[in-house]
Amino acid sequence: MKKLFFCSILLCFGIGAFAQQPTVMKTAERLAMWKDSLNLTDAQMKQLWEIEKKYNPEFDTVKFEGIFDEIRAREQTRQTKIKEVLTDEQNARLTQMQINERKARRRMSSQTTQQE
Repeated sequence: MKKLFFCSILLCFGIGAFAQQPTVMKTAERLAMWKDSLNLTDAQMKQLWEIEKKYNPEFDTVKFEGIFDEIRAREQTRQTKIKEVLTDEQNARLTQMQINERKARRRMSSQTTQQE
C-alpha cells in the first residue's frame, strides 16, 4: 500500500515536471531513501514532497544566477520545513545520514583529485 502511494506520487509529479526530470528524479530518489531509512508515514512523505516541490524549482533557478546567499537562505528554509515534519528520532537519523553522505562525497572527491 505504501509503495503504491509513493509510486502514484512519483508518477503524478514525474509526468507534470518532465522538463525538470533530473531534479524530480533526484528528489524522488532521496525521498524514497528517507522513507525507508526514517520509517516515514504517508502523511510525512506527502508533506516532504510538497516542501521539495515548493523550494527546489526556485533553488535551481537561483543557482544559475549565482546568488549564493539566496541559495543558502532557501536551503535553510527547506531544511527547517523538513525538520518540522519529522519526529525527533527521524530528525536525528536524517542528520546522521546527511553527515555520512557528506563524508562519502568528500572521500569520492579526494579520490578523484588524487587520480588526476
